[in-house]
This record gives sequence, structure tokens and C-alpha cells, in this order.
Amino acid sequence: MSKSGNAALQARREAAKNTMEDFTRNIQRKKEREMAELQFVGGEATAQGPVQGGQKTGRNDPCPCGSGKKYKKCHGS
Repeated sequence: MSKSGNAALQARREAAKNTMEDFTRNIQRKKEREMAELQFVGGEATAQGPVQGGQKTGRNDPCPCGSGKKYKKCHGS
């Protein structure tokens, strides 16, 4: 190949590399935004209020807050 052919090939490779790096950065930014959004939403959703109840809940019974966890792992700790 001639020098101009090598230079053109090198320029195309560099352009392709830059395009892939930009693509990767954009994906990373999108992923970070989604994770931040999930953490924000998740922070509100996991906030648990006080347990309202009349009957005493056993340690191994499901928690009355509706989390699906055992009472001892949720509000019993």
C-alpha cells in the first residue's frame, strides 16, 4: 500500500475507534442514569412505616407490612 493508503486506513481505524468509545460512553451514562433513578425510586419504595396491628406477630410469621419477609428480618430487628 502507498503512504496515502496507509494514512487513510489509519484515519478510518481511528474514526471507528472513536465511534466505539463514544458509543460505550453513552451506554455507560445511560446505565448510570438508570441506576440513579432506580435508587431514587427504590429509596421511597423501601421506606417502611410503623407496623399497625392488634394481634401479636410471631418472629417467623410474615411481616404485616407486606414486604414478604419474616417479621424477625423486617420490623422485628
